Amino acid sequence: HKPRILSDWLKMTFNSDHVSITEVEEVILQTLLFAGFPRTIEALTVLRKLTPENTPPKNHQRFPSEKQGAITCKTIYGTKFDRLLVNMNRLHPDLTQWMLADGYGRVLSRTGLELKYREWAVLVALMVTGMVNQFKAHRRGMANVGWSEDDIIWLTNLFAFIIPQELKAEFSAIQTVQNADDGR
Repeated sequence: HKPRILSDWLKMTFNSDHVSITEVEEVILQTLLFAGFPRTIEALTVLRKLTPENTPPKNHQRFPSEKQGAITCKTIYGTKFDRLLVNMNRLHPDLTQWMLADGYGRVLSRTGLELKYREWAVLVALMVTGMVNQFKAHRRGMANVGWSEDDIIWLTNLFAFIIPQELKAEFSAIQTVQNADDGR
């Protein structure tokens, strides 16, 4: 059932002139952070079946460093970056290091998809998985990487149907609070 939904979405995406196979691959690869290896493997399997002529690159990308991950993370979190590190270190310093090296370094700092669009995909993944607190942070992050408030509202409304029913009110409240925080 779910592979069919993904297959239908991919077919629709490929009918658009706005998205390349590389960009789709990058979105699927970064899904690892939110959905794990099994779902990422399944999604890449569907992609390869739909596009057998597009094989993965022979030479994989060299992984960006933890330093690059910190730069990417700071770009997204802006003035909240230092507070993020304090909070993460409070949870566990290894988690902080993995977040910077793996999440923001190896995954979100890759080439093949602009950071602006990576953050867009992050926000959608957080909506579908119901990660409200991380959604708040990455909603702000979208503005930090160049999305306008109107674009963010449009995107969240476009994908509102994927929010788990029991969390819809909580996600809606974020939209209202965010607008109040912005002086609206």
